[in-house]
Amino acid sequence: MVFSGAEDEREQHNLHRWSSTSSQAFMNRNPSSFFRDITPFEVLRTLALPSLLEQRAKSRKLRVLSAVCAAGQEAYSIGLTLAKHFPELADWDIQVLGLDPSEELLETARSGAYSQLVVQRGLPAMLLIQYFERAGHLWAIKDPPKSWVDFECTDVTQEEPGSGPFDVIFLANVLSKVDVDIHSQILDRLAGVMASDGFLLVGSGEGELLSSSPFVRIEDSRAPIFRLRS
Repeated sequence: MVFSGAEDEREQHNLHRWSSTSSQAFMNRNPSSFFRDITPFEVLRTLALPSLLEQRAKSRKLRVLSAVCAAGQEAYSIGLTLAKHFPELADWDIQVLGLDPSEELLETARSGAYSQLVVQRGLPAMLLIQYFERAGHLWAIKDPPKSWVDFECTDVTQEEPGSGPFDVIFLANVLSKVDVDIHSQILDRLAGVMASDGFLLVGSGEGELLSSSPFVRIEDSRAPIFRLRS
């Protein structure tokens, strides 16, 4: 599929735009992509989810928060990880909630449809073939995991995330992009909506930014995975 330069330019423009109400520290963020920073997704697959599948075996319910999801790629990447690697979740009650301060970006997220340019950034070809289908000139994500994913317009730098508790919270590549003065506010808000036995995942180089937070790195792990301090 060949796209015009004008269409590619609009794609980039939409990925860069943010709501006028969002934190100034976020205003110049880079375009997102599927599976951006693969490390937290590997940690989700190998550490967090195996533990949670055992802990939630009775309730068969799992809730995941993508704290800053942009146009939905991170939230759908979480859903794709669940669908691909944990087929036993097919009859569970699954919710992946993506938050972002830009209503414009969330329109794309809710549609679940992306251009060739976007799916080429980070999405493995096998996942594209298995979990997406053609929708005109776009690629639309199939159900599941689409039905698992919801979106809300919320700015975690300024607002309390609702609808907790969450078993997993993704905060990947956020703390390194915002002023250190608001780290504690963001982390305190997320601590308030995380399950007591839940997991916080941050970017591969962000672990040291949580040293004075309500979270503690899992013992003997160098991975960017944290739990609430006891």
